[in-house]
Amino acid sequence: MTKNTAPTPPGTENTEETALSLDTVLMILRRYWFIIILAALAGGTAAYYLAGKQNYIYQKKASVLMRDSKTGSDASSERIMAELNIDPNAANLANESLVLKSTALMNKVVEDLNLNTSYWQKKDFRELDLYHASPLLVNFEQIDKQRACTLHITPLDEKRFTLGHPNNQGELILLEGFYGKPLTLPFATVSVHPTSLMTDAWNGKTVIVRHSPVLETANALLHGLTITRPDSKESSLLEMTLTSSNPQKAEDTLNHLIQVYNQISKDERNKASLKTKIFIRDRLQELGASLSDVDKKLTEFKTKSDIVKDTDTTMSADFSTSQALEKEIFDLETQIKLASTLADNLKESERKQGLISVETGLPDSGIARQIEHYNEAYLEYQKIAGSAGSQNPITVSLKDRMNSTRAAANKALSNYRSNLDLKLNQLIDKRNSLTERLTETAIKEQEIIPLIREHKVKEELYLMLLSKEQENALAMAVTESNARVLEAAHGSNLPISPKTIKYVAGGTAGGALLSILAFMGV
Repeated sequence: MTKNTAPTPPGTENTEETALSLDTVLMILRRYWFIIILAALAGGTAAYYLAGKQNYIYQKKASVLMRDSKTGSDASSERIMAELNIDPNAANLANESLVLKSTALMNKVVEDLNLNTSYWQKKDFRELDLYHASPLLVNFEQIDKQRACTLHITPLDEKRFTLGHPNNQGELILLEGFYGKPLTLPFATVSVHPTSLMTDAWNGKTVIVRHSPVLETANALLHGLTITRPDSKESSLLEMTLTSSNPQKAEDTLNHLIQVYNQISKDERNKASLKTKIFIRDRLQELGASLSDVDKKLTEFKTKSDIVKDTDTTMSADFSTSQALEKEIFDLETQIKLASTLADNLKESERKQGLISVETGLPDSGIARQIEHYNEAYLEYQKIAGSAGSQNPITVSLKDRMNSTRAAANKALSNYRSNLDLKLNQLIDKRNSLTERLTETAIKEQEIIPLIREHKVKEELYLMLLSKEQENALAMAVTESNARVLEAAHGSNLPISPKTIKYVAGGTAGGALLSILAFMGV
């Protein structure tokens, strides 16, 4: 009868192997603990050395809010910009991020801050960036823009220094120079100047000066620049992060990058305004000259045509004068008729010997007085003639008096009528002249209308351009920055790299692990 063998439970073999390995490790630790500690110390020391050779890296951050339609300029400035074809719409964040990371912008930053020349000091195993802390400055003259070089400058005393530069074989060539005086090198002419930080403590200490092309420096800075959109997609916030070998250099670079970006964006948005400004100025000059010509033609035409201000004003004035003349003519004709009626009355009184009405309606008081004298003589004649007879000397005298006053009245009336006729003829001639002038003015109005129309159109266009010139100037003055700084460059002044503790911890653990694996024969 066959016996069934019980199967081995799964995992039992692995458990035994694991227990065996742990026992082996514990045995190695008990037997070789001193060697393992030495290996761990060696690994930690090597890691500390590697970390110490790496230069410090610092990080700074800045936050900007890009201009958009919700947080942009006020309604009035947007209206002016729209009328002048200046785009007030929101900025495209993706495009603006690329612009901020463009080489052109960073080149400008490098040139403005002179970042392509850096100063370093060897300390322990690493080099420290002496940005704004260098005891000396180097001016590079007559050097190729694409040339990179490294100089080792050691101050000797208040006046002298030594300068070392590598030759083609890599050997360091030493030269002695004086502060402020040019020093000729095979690839450039340089002059070294002490700064306010120069003290006797720097004598004998070497400052490493590295000069590189602007583009190369800009690309190195862009390599450490990151731009992210930290919050929701509806926001216009951009966060900029820059790493550099000096905390102040990173801060200055970020802040100046934003400043350069804003200035360039302003210049770009003002290009349309500048073109409009030039166009308006040219058109104003042309219109001003043309308007002066039209003014001169209008003045000459009005002077020649005897037009006071314009045809409407001249015709209105002439028409008013004509109406006044018509009234005067009517009054004169009325007085002439009254004078004719009075002359008939005088003739009738001579024939019938009767009283004459004193109410003549004439403004001449002399005729009225003559009639009054005649009526007085007539009444006295009638009174005396009725009692004394017509042959009485007094009666005869009164009759002669009546005849003389009547004759005087006739003569005065005749002179008055002659004056009226003369004045009437003058007024009629003047009226006829005005009628002819009104007719001529109406004809001349047809000739002057094109000039007036041209003058009005050009004047309105001129005034409109003057107004647009002021609006355009206002639009340029209120142009806003594309990026509003929410937080200027900021951050810790402690380096983010290298992480020495992590290096040492990793090296120590690695050394110990390698020694254990070696003893296990792996």
